[in-house]
Amino acid sequence: SLAGKRIVITGGSSGIGLEAAKVFAAKGATVLLTSRSQPRLDAAAEEVRKATGAADDRVETRPLDLSSFRSVNEFADWYVETHGEKPLHVLLNNAGVMAFPDRRESADEFEMQMATNHLGHFLLTARMLPSLLRTAGSRVVNVSSMAHQWPADADGTGISDADAKDPFRVAAASGGFAAGQYEP
Repeated sequence: SLAGKRIVITGGSSGIGLEAAKVFAAKGATVLLTSRSQPRLDAAAEEVRKATGAADDRVETRPLDLSSFRSVNEFADWYVETHGEKPLHVLLNNAGVMAFPDRRESADEFEMQMATNHLGHFLLTARMLPSLLRTAGSRVVNVSSMAHQWPADADGTGISDADAKDPFRVAAASGGFAAGQYEP
């Protein structure tokens, strides 16, 4: 049973994040889903409630754009203001983007995939750490793809090469982060 546990899930409006939310809510946890789109979050929250019978107050939503340091800081400030001293048992860093057809930069001028998949989660974890450290047995879980295992060409073509236009090659070259768990 996860009754009484609070879990924040990035990328909670679809895919692995949404399915994880259903499992956690079905086991009694309170889940806070984050995503860039409030309409998608609203639909996801309704899907979780219907699938699990979870009460409205056990499925929360809040917009969060991990590519933006401002958005991450606003989310963390909001969390502290609204949840105060309530325990945070799990931060599930799941959100991610991949394979843009062209190079994009975040508002903070980082490559978009690096900003979203790595830097945003790093900042979010740092900002949420006080809440996690107050909670015995808390966990940070990082979800990642297997793209880091895709081999580069023998000629060394990678993300820094001007002619590397294939979005999957760019994704593979910049996505070399393995999944892991951090125990505060």
